[in-house]
Amino acid sequence: LEDERPMMRAAYEGAIRGENGGRYVTEHRTMARDGTQRWVRGSGQVLFGQDGVASHVLGTVQDITEEVQARDRQALMMAELNHRVKNNLATVQSMAAQTARHATDLKAFTEDFEGRLVALARTHDVLTHNAWVGAELSVLVARELEAFRGRVRTSGPEVRLTAGQALAVGLMLHELATNAAKYGALTTTEGRIDVAWSLAGGELALTWTESGGPLVSPPVHAGFGTRLIGSLTRSDLQGRTETVWR
Repeated sequence: LEDERPMMRAAYEGAIRGENGGRYVTEHRTMARDGTQRWVRGSGQVLFGQDGVASHVLGTVQDITEEVQARDRQALMMAELNHRVKNNLATVQSMAAQTARHATDLKAFTEDFEGRLVALARTHDVLTHNAWVGAELSVLVARELEAFRGRVRTSGPEVRLTAGQALAVGLMLHELATNAAKYGALTTTEGRIDVAWSLAGGELALTWTESGGPLVSPPVHAGFGTRLIGSLTRSDLQGRTETVWR
């Protein structure tokens, strides 16, 4: 292309003057006959006569479009990986601080914190399987609630979540399941959980319903799980939550 010609000319003229042993390598864009843009690598060797004057040039031109695209993808993936690592460390740090703040003793902290780390790892497994381009909601729900198979019913259409959305939903499902196992429907043999979701107008509505458990009443103070769910819904999902104590 026009803006790359000075670079190519400088490399070629430098080789003619004997710089770099008369060798040159350039990478530049070009326009194919069909109008598409391609990347090419031009490399050559200048031959000199006995008088030291350039007499011949031997060279090749190679289409390296796929190579350049692969480099660009790799650079993008490295940048994205760096971003995700920082986000994950921030998430773990926040979980550790909040879990410690509400733990009654070291044993309770260890159990709660390890559980949240495992939930994060499960979601990572689903995302890794999909090359971190997203996750199917039904797969994520099944993975997070696998330990309660037979006591959980799920229903809903196919919904593709982004990586960030999947991490948020995975943590939220873990908090709900943990609460159900400690205080809710999963503390009784008759207890059941229904997880249903629907998609309308680009908005996802997910409902977690517990039945057959002990009598419940609204808590006096919101626990870490409740605050985490509210925070993730607002910040990562741009949504809202509503709790009904029946």
